[in-house]
Amino acid sequence: MNNLKILIIEPNSQLHSPYYFFPPHWSTQRSGTIEIAFRDLQRHSPDIIFLSTSFSLTKIVRLLDTVKNLSFIKLIPVVFVVDLSQRVSHFPGTTWGGKIGIIHTLSSKAEINSMLTRVLNS
Repeated sequence: MNNLKILIIEPNSQLHSPYYFFPPHWSTQRSGTIEIAFRDLQRHSPDIIFLSTSFSLTKIVRLLDTVKNLSFIKLIPVVFVVDLSQRVSHFPGTTWGGKIGIIHTLSSKAEINSMLTRVLNS
C-alpha cells in the first residue's frame, strides 16, 4: 500500500472524513460527479476506487459496469463510502470478487487500514 493511485468519487466537496486518513504520498484524484469519473477513468486506471453511496443506484451500477470493463488484468477494488450526514445511501448487491469494502464518515484509521489490507490483498 505504498504509492496507491486512488480515484475518489464524492459529490460532497466538503467531506474530508474518512479521506484524511490516507497517507499524503498516495496519488489521489477526486471527481465530484459520476460523469467526471468516467472521463478520469479513461485517462488513467486507479489501483482502488472510493465511491460515495450518495449517488443514485443507477449511476453507481453504470460506474461499476465501466470499472469492470476497464479491469483487464485484475478487478479494481471498490470501497463504498457512506456519508452519515445524508438521509439515504445506495448500495448495489455485489461481492465484486471479494474486492469490495464499506467505510463511513465515523470509520477509524484502524478500520480503514484493515479493510484496505483485505481488498488490496485478496
